[in-house]
Amino acid sequence: MKLLIILGGVIATVALLAFSLLVIQAPKPIIVIHGETLATVGPLDILNTLFSAWVIIALLLIICWFATRKIAMVPSGFYNFFEAIIEGIYNFVTGLAGEKNGHKFFPLIATFFIYIAFANWMSLTPIFNSIGTYVELHEEESEFHSEAYVFEDSGGISLIKPGAEFVELHAEDCAEGHEGDECRHHAIEEATEEYAHGENQKLGVLFPYLRGINTDLMTTLSFAIMSAIFVEWWGLSALGFGYLAKFFTIRNPIDFFVGILEFIAELARLVSFSARLFGNMLAGEILLFVMTFLVGMAAPILVAFYGLELFVGAIQAFVFGTLTLVFAMLAVAGHGDHEEQHGHAEEAHGH
Repeated sequence: MKLLIILGGVIATVALLAFSLLVIQAPKPIIVIHGETLATVGPLDILNTLFSAWVIIALLLIICWFATRKIAMVPSGFYNFFEAIIEGIYNFVTGLAGEKNGHKFFPLIATFFIYIAFANWMSLTPIFNSIGTYVELHEEESEFHSEAYVFEDSGGISLIKPGAEFVELHAEDCAEGHEGDECRHHAIEEATEEYAHGENQKLGVLFPYLRGINTDLMTTLSFAIMSAIFVEWWGLSALGFGYLAKFFTIRNPIDFFVGILEFIAELARLVSFSARLFGNMLAGEILLFVMTFLVGMAAPILVAFYGLELFVGAIQAFVFGTLTLVFAMLAVAGHGDHEEQHGHAEEAHGH
């Protein structure tokens, strides 16, 4: 019986895979590293990653409101689940940093844990990267796209239908700036004549309204900057201006050189923090794009990849928050040593 179930599952998977490849024919993905501009308000470009960040913040606030609207001494239901998450993070932070420092570090670490993980998981939902605004091709170099889809204009709604053609515009030999605008315009006209056969068909690209926020380097860099600001502030609060001595000291050439290396290491932390989160989440998104193109949404094999990305999304949030916690502990470690030495001195003086 088990053998028949396994055999049936294999046959069903192969059948759905064939159906996806031959019938559904998901459009080939266009990979864009930077966020796309949805609107411009004065000097500010509203990127889809920024808009997604606002949406995720709003969802988290709604969840918090629903979870805490009926606080009870004996938690139950969703509030019990919510409290378990917060308590688990708090115990983790205080278990590593101690009660005093852990209480101080907890708000930031919990924010990183919850916000980054929730944002990573939300980016796996079907509304991300699939619904957006259609943008026609432009010959200006700053707005020119060398890859496009064939869109169907249906009742004012632009659709990328299954099996939609993927178009590559060959404009590599066009000059830069305004000089190459005519060349790029000619490339767009040629591609339109070749691929846009129907009356309602046109070439363009999709700017999704919602996109994973951590696939934008500016988002992950902002997390890294906030992490660094808080770590340095905690170090200064604990040790005073003596904290800066590890960066700037002129006691001897070796200490001066070590201080420079320490300062460079602090700056390099911004790069490593932001690049690690950005690289892992962008790679995961590209993996899902490619696998969706290869096997289609109907193939159950995608479940394994979505499960993997759920795990990676949580791990990346954990790594980012934990590293921030470790660096914060290192920043205030000298303060604890000083207090311990001061306590021993007072004890000896009393005796």
